[in-house]
Amino acid sequence: MSFKYLSSLTLGMMVLSSDVLLADDVTYTGATGTLFLPNANTLEQGRFAYQYNNFGEEFYKDQYSETFNHVMTIGLTPFLEIGGRLTEYYNPGQVQDNGINAGRRDLSANVKVKLPKLGYGLPDFAIGANDIAGQAVHFRSQYIVGTKELGKGVFSIGYGAGDNPELEGAFASAKYDVTNSFSVMAEYASDKYNLGAKYDFSQLLKLPVAFTASMPFGSENDDHDELVVGLSVSKSITADKRNNEISNKTPLSFDSKGDDFSSLLATLKSYGLERISLGKTANGELVIAYENKVYNHSYLDGMALVAGAALRYVKHDTMINLVVLDNQLAKLAVRFPLVTLKDYFVKNDLKSRARFTDRLRVWYPTQAFLSPKRVQWLEGMASKNKTWFDISIQPKVKTVIGHEWSEGEYSLAARADLDVPLWRGASLHVAGSAPVSNSTLFDDGRVFAQSRQQSGLNEALIQQVIKPSSTSVVAGSAGVLEVQNDMYYTLQSEASLTSSSGNSGIYAKAATFESKDDSDSDLINVGLVSVRQDFPKYAASVELGYGKFFEEDTGIRLDLTRQFGAADVSSYVKYLDTDNIEAGLQLTLPLTPRKDFKRGALLVRGNEHWSYSQGSTIKDPLVSGGNPIRLNKLQNPASHKNLKDDFYENQRLSPAYLKANVHRLREAYVNLNGRR
Repeated sequence: MSFKYLSSLTLGMMVLSSDVLLADDVTYTGATGTLFLPNANTLEQGRFAYQYNNFGEEFYKDQYSETFNHVMTIGLTPFLEIGGRLTEYYNPGQVQDNGINAGRRDLSANVKVKLPKLGYGLPDFAIGANDIAGQAVHFRSQYIVGTKELGKGVFSIGYGAGDNPELEGAFASAKYDVTNSFSVMAEYASDKYNLGAKYDFSQLLKLPVAFTASMPFGSENDDHDELVVGLSVSKSITADKRNNEISNKTPLSFDSKGDDFSSLLATLKSYGLERISLGKTANGELVIAYENKVYNHSYLDGMALVAGAALRYVKHDTMINLVVLDNQLAKLAVRFPLVTLKDYFVKNDLKSRARFTDRLRVWYPTQAFLSPKRVQWLEGMASKNKTWFDISIQPKVKTVIGHEWSEGEYSLAARADLDVPLWRGASLHVAGSAPVSNSTLFDDGRVFAQSRQQSGLNEALIQQVIKPSSTSVVAGSAGVLEVQNDMYYTLQSEASLTSSSGNSGIYAKAATFESKDDSDSDLINVGLVSVRQDFPKYAASVELGYGKFFEEDTGIRLDLTRQFGAADVSSYVKYLDTDNIEAGLQLTLPLTPRKDFKRGALLVRGNEHWSYSQGSTIKDPLVSGGNPIRLNKLQNPASHKNLKDDFYENQRLSPAYLKANVHRLREAYVNLNGRR
């Protein structure tokens, strides 16, 4: 299976899962705009757009007759979009010794920032840059552009500078929407014209697909005036708009005539929750402790169902305490007057939500909060059912994009993970993989053969998690772990200390690795420390880490993360020294249904924190003028069960995060209450 085929398959899956709204037009080079030229718009926040096209800059067409591009862009904020472009120029029939097209390939990054509005009625302005970093720079340019919408038309004027003569000097573009689906466009830049049209199929096919075609005029060589076509799709990675619409349109009412704890317990069990206990504090407050294994997009989903069930079976003048457990460890607790939740769920307005949020207390509890000295547990009001076998299935992908041998290579495997709880805070993790497919250069004897996905065991570890205090967590694990297709005996310890709000924290890790197959090899020691600051109001976080990594390289890693519901988009920089720098993007999203399959003690699901990253060399100490492949730079081998991703749920398990996302509770209750 070729890389192009895998890309097409991924594109098809994206189309079939997409919502029916195509965002602003994506240009041939990746930024929002008309055909080739950018405008001052930015992609809708949380929307990912992709286009495949055959556009090529004229200054390479004398050398290469064929071109294709994969371009992609994501809206990080209402004012910022970032993207990338994978380009290959080649001549059909000219191949390298490895059978790959001889030609030029490039992986480049783009960014655009929309400037604050200068005044009512004035145009929007944006500044942007293409091919912003790296040693192999072919399309570098910077620009400023202004855009004004007049009726059905969008008109832009801008100025570009840089190494790319296609975007040098003044440029202008216009777009006119003939219908809601059909648009015509014209551009002028560098003494050339482009005329084109776009048809948006989202209304006709109920799929966010668009087709663009254009013809350039005025090239120095008439043979370069060739038809350019592009196929675009887009996907929102924010919370499902349809679910929000259903929530807002669905009225709720709750009539509780008194406490009915038996019905409450039965309802919570029907939701798939486990280890449920009901109790009362000395002053009469109700305590509900539970574990959620089936709603893995967010712990807020399980919490919403518990709170909603309490509204149905508990007197509304009761003070409620909900305690989220993980393998019998108390992770998070909330306390609120039930009547304030009722007002919010029934009225569904900003005032009632603000009143509920104001009376809501969220904190990291100690285990002592659940002791019989604090809580009198109600006899017969407990459910000890639990998941004995937690199986998750996920794709495992390695890719090498935009390198000197081809446009892209991949190695694909299927991975299955088994988690078995042992005692409080302790569990057994076992994982294995089976190869599914790979591209040519991962075959035996080829350049990436040693990195190809292998069949067999990925890890077998016993882990123990403890909470020395309410805001600190320590985890230790021992066993075997696969790293770079080799098996290692490993001992690992992690520690995390957070602020009471969860907005900031310190993380440390120490690990040692010994080769399972080569007893004479030296031990490999890893030691890392990082500090994190969250900004829940903006759904963003910053983390800075330093330490000694698996290849015994010492360096700094900076991560900037933007959250979109259950998904994350992160940009990162790996810095070893001034001549050794890598940067890239990582996408993390749940590859599992919102409610997973559970029968008795068996749970089968996908991966709630599946991630894919793509980096590029900014500076390399050995190679100048290229982007060499460094697959293992600043590598931190870890179990799929670790504090950051699992216990702290991708840094979402915090009082500050919950308070900033109270609006999601009603939506979760409305859309999940019927899924039993």
